[in-house]
Amino acid sequence: MNALMLAAQLVVVAGDRVVAVTPLWPNLVEIPKILGASVETVSLSYGERGWTLDLERLLSALTPGTRMLMINSPNNPTGWTMAR
Repeated sequence: MNALMLAAQLVVVAGDRVVAVTPLWPNLVEIPKILGASVETVSLSYGERGWTLDLERLLSALTPGTRMLMINSPNNPTGWTMAR
């Protein structure tokens, strides 16, 4: 947790924008908020193929003002892993 906080402090300042793929450990979303950033989440979906990430939704959430993208893979708690 300390390493993730330090990494965020290197990249994020108050007023920045962060995108996070959820679900994830709630503390990870709080780190940028503590630093004064706004956080937009993009949720994994669950269906016949298990957990999936809608890449188009993720890419549309990324704007020129996005300073950080948080992707948790392999994902805890879902077990989802990002495909190559």
